[in-house]
Amino acid sequence: MVTALLAGPAPLPEPAPAELPLDANERAAVGVFVRAGLVETQEADGLRARREPWGAYRAVS
Repeated sequence: MVTALLAGPAPLPEPAPAELPLDANERAAVGVFVRAGLVETQEADGLRARREPWGAYRAVS
């Protein structure tokens, strides 16, 4: 699940420390969703990445 897509179309306030601008790969993925008609352009414009606490997880080998 792309948690960045949970953001609404309204302009977002200043980002909280856990929110970041989308990186190049995330912007490309959102662009695919927009071109496919799954996300509205105005909604995509306000999307932010969310930092998740990965300390509770470990790699599985």
